[in-house]
Amino acid sequence: MDSNNQPAKNTQNDNRQDEALSFPVDITKQEFVRFNMIVSAVSGILRFKKGQVTLFAGGGIITLFMIISDILAYRNIDPVMVILLVFIAVSGGILMFGTTHHVRRSAERAYDQSRLNGRSYYGIITVYRDRIEKQSSRANISINLSYQAIYIETRDMMIFLAEKTPAVVIPARCLTSEDAEALRRTVLTAIPQTRQKIEAPLIPTAAGHISRPDDEPDNEEWRDENSISVEINYSRDEFVKIAADTALRGLLKLLPLYSFMSLMAALMFGLLYDFGFGIAVYVAVNAGLFLFRIFGARTRAGRAYDNMTSTRINVLLADKGIEVNSSEKSDRIKLEWKDVQRAVERPNDVEFFSESIFLRIPKRCIEDFDALRAFVDSHHQPTKK
Repeated sequence: MDSNNQPAKNTQNDNRQDEALSFPVDITKQEFVRFNMIVSAVSGILRFKKGQVTLFAGGGIITLFMIISDILAYRNIDPVMVILLVFIAVSGGILMFGTTHHVRRSAERAYDQSRLNGRSYYGIITVYRDRIEKQSSRANISINLSYQAIYIETRDMMIFLAEKTPAVVIPARCLTSEDAEALRRTVLTAIPQTRQKIEAPLIPTAAGHISRPDDEPDNEEWRDENSISVEINYSRDEFVKIAADTALRGLLKLLPLYSFMSLMAALMFGLLYDFGFGIAVYVAVNAGLFLFRIFGARTRAGRAYDNMTSTRINVLLADKGIEVNSSEKSDRIKLEWKDVQRAVERPNDVEFFSESIFLRIPKRCIEDFDALRAFVDSHHQPTKK
């Protein structure tokens, strides 16, 4: 028996000797947004931002020079060139500020959604000579430093990226000076310089290891004696309609921007050719956007439905809020009543809206609709704007 146990003991001892350090980490919403901004600037849509803005600026300067030349030479202003200049300026402004805003808002919504799903960003980081691991309540992440890791370091965080693996993010507030120095020494030795992107040396701000945060997601069920449970099995048409309605609301939010851009294009082509052609361009651009956003969403939702193993969910309306569980109990969303912005009754459905959640309950799935309506009216206070 002693000889059989010896290899396991040796393996444990090797792991302990291989381990460089271990410490807890957590990620706030602001840090999550900052992480997404950094990664997007390194390998996402923001990495082309400077080049694209330079291109638009160059086009705007050339157009402005042509307008000034026409004024000086012919005492005339070409309206097409003016519209083109406005179009370039607006497009450049959208590119400069719009993409950044999009990345930030997407990150904020992703963080809120993950918290509603019960995800915790608190975990234990363990650094070995050849890999870095993070153990949390829901997942274990391991990234090999030598073969696949990309290392990004800024003044306020360290980021480890790997293909098809969740990122490991270590904010500066979670690192002591000793931990930061040991981690940096291990990382810079293991990861090739070609995969190191050091914007600035990290400045650790922790005096000691952080403790588990008090606002961890509540993973207990909210079921009580007053709760109402609704079992939903969406049909294909209902599932597709939910996706189309969600896409339509997104389109309506951006409709003023889309309308302005298509109007500029229509005016430019109308002045170049005739206003009938300009009107046709305006209609074609808006119709194309509508078809792309709405019918594209319907097509993708239909394909997703066909590949799903189960479309059944359970919705629990309790005193604390609304809890949504998948059929396998693998996914859970919790929404407190204070976070419900609107509760709307439709002819065939009941809908609940929050900042990042849209829930539709078909009336055919509700046994006692009057009881459900009375329960919602007694718990939900519409958000005042």
